[in-house]
Amino acid sequence: MIVQYKYVFTFIVFLEYLIMVKYRYEYGSSSKVEENAPKHIDRLGKIHEIIGYRWYSKRTSNGVTYSNFHERVKFVGENGFCIFDGVCWGYFGQGPRTLKGLLIHAGINDNHLTDSVCFFSPRNNKVGVDWTISINDNKYCLTCSYEQKAA
Repeated sequence: MIVQYKYVFTFIVFLEYLIMVKYRYEYGSSSKVEENAPKHIDRLGKIHEIIGYRWYSKRTSNGVTYSNFHERVKFVGENGFCIFDGVCWGYFGQGPRTLKGLLIHAGINDNHLTDSVCFFSPRNNKVGVDWTISINDNKYCLTCSYEQKAA
């Protein structure tokens, strides 16, 4: 009887993984993200964490190798996660304004927090997490990663 419960539990966990929201939107402009992101954020349920990070890619075209740094924002909720390109932070422009709209849509209504993340948080020059917002019972914790400048 115990063996049957083990298989049933494993099958239920597998089914939960299959129905988890896994969504990634790439190669978009801020206006495309602004248009498409809210419906996917809504599918996540309660948001637990929002992460702004940088990643690196190389691609070759006609024998020439191009390398780029990209910024992404990852929303992690109770039903899965969504990853969006086309938004950015650390300056006053369309990318940060779009990010602010997404944060407000996700339920972060603290104007000081959204402005700090969108317009004033650092954009580091290396791969990794620039900032994280952890959400627990409508309490927010902002963690920023600052690079030490060489003297």
